[in-house]
Amino acid sequence: MRLLGFLRRHGLLSLLLTFSPLIALADDTRLPLWEVRGARATVYLFGSIHVCRAGCYPLPSGVLQRFDAAREIAVEVDPARGDLQERIMRAALLPVGERLSDLLGKADGEALQHALNELDLPAQPMMGMRPWMVGTMIGITAAQRAGLRADQGVDLWLLARARTQGKTVNELETVQR
Repeated sequence: MRLLGFLRRHGLLSLLLTFSPLIALADDTRLPLWEVRGARATVYLFGSIHVCRAGCYPLPSGVLQRFDAAREIAVEVDPARGDLQERIMRAALLPVGERLSDLLGKADGEALQHALNELDLPAQPMMGMRPWMVGTMIGITAAQRAGLRADQGVDLWLLARARTQGKTVNELETVQR
């Protein structure tokens, strides 16, 4: 409960809630797909996930049919961009001289330390990162412990398929510091 309170106070609860359906979806290929029809276009909104198990594949035929018929795909960010990881890491660092432990109260610092210990994550490098990045590291590590893998993420699989089919790839987000 201390960890839950820490995450809620620092805006990280939504990150873990984002990861919470992953375990259920990893063994169930009924992934969410919504259709929005307009006068000029039909848009499909697919609830892809960043980590999965091999059991996520093959994707349902209805998803694949709609995907294959699309001319373009929109994703959060395209991980194939060469500078993406570097830009994320720059944005994730706290300003020089600031430490995450200094930004947290005693109880929150202890809850974070407990979470890092539970996941065998080194505390020292985490103290130089912004709370959202630490939350991401905690979420990814917990997902990996549950048997999920980023290299089997649905979004990466769809991006690879889009490139094979010559689709335009649009990014919805940017990484800025």
